[in-house]
Amino acid sequence: MNPLDFTIAQFHILLLIFFRVGGIIFSAPVFGSKNLPIQLKVGLALIISLILSSSVKVFTPDITRGIFPLVIALTGEMLIGVIIGFAVQVIFAAIQLAGQLVGFQMGFAIVNVLDPQTSNQISIV
Repeated sequence: MNPLDFTIAQFHILLLIFFRVGGIIFSAPVFGSKNLPIQLKVGLALIISLILSSSVKVFTPDITRGIFPLVIALTGEMLIGVIIGFAVQVIFAAIQLAGQLVGFQMGFAIVNVLDPQTSNQISIV
C-alpha cells in the first residue's frame, strides 16, 4: 500500500493538521525567523503533518454543503497555530527581559551582543 495514497477524508485531515503546524512554524521564535528559507518551513510543516496525520483524530467538516465549512475550519486551524506560536514568542520575550534585568543588576547594562535572529542588541546575560 502506498503511504501517500489518501482518501478525501484523510486529505482533509492532513490539510487541517498542515495548516495548524504551519501556523506554529511560521510564528514560532526559532523557526519563524527571516534566516530560514520558506521552502524549509513548508517542508518541515508537511513532514510533521504527514507523521501526525496517522495518529491524530480530527473532526473534518462536511464538504457536501460546499467548500465554505472547509475554508472556515482551515482558517480556524491557522489562527490556533499562530496563537500557539505567539504564546511561545511571548515566553521567549519574557525570558529575554528577565535576562536583561539580571544583567542590569549585575552591572552589564552597557555590554550588549548582537542577536542574529532579530538583528537587535540584547543583554549578554
